[in-house]
Amino acid sequence: MDPFLTLLHGFSQSLSDEELSSLKFLSSDKIGKRKLEAVQSGWELFTILIEQQDIAKDDLSFLEGLLENIKRQDLVSQLKRFVEEEEINAPENQPDAHERPIAVICDNIGRHWKTLMRQLELSDVQLDRVENAHPRDLREQQLQALRAW
Repeated sequence: MDPFLTLLHGFSQSLSDEELSSLKFLSSDKIGKRKLEAVQSGWELFTILIEQQDIAKDDLSFLEGLLENIKRQDLVSQLKRFVEEEEINAPENQPDAHERPIAVICDNIGRHWKTLMRQLELSDVQLDRVENAHPRDLREQQLQALRAW
């Protein structure tokens, strides 16, 4: 299950009836009266807020405000920890499986990178393209040539 939905489910389980009523009241400007009357759990409320895009995995400010208004600092802390963990574990923050070995190779081949690329059977045309695309950046030339390989 999605960690975000798991977090919301945990929040839902820890809410009292009084806190749920407060959350419903605080959400009344976002959700219609009929829908709010049908809400019986925090999970149902969170689901509606997600559907209406009032809360999202990458935009939790409204949810944080709701939890602060009902004085549930423990849940606010959990939410902030979740956001920090998501930022750390975001795919764009994780290096590609090939990036690290390529970086090590670039660090060690120096100015003779063309000789290595010819040994790896890259054509002179490909090498010239890389060199012309990055005329003054040796490291970028190496990197692009390795990627082309």
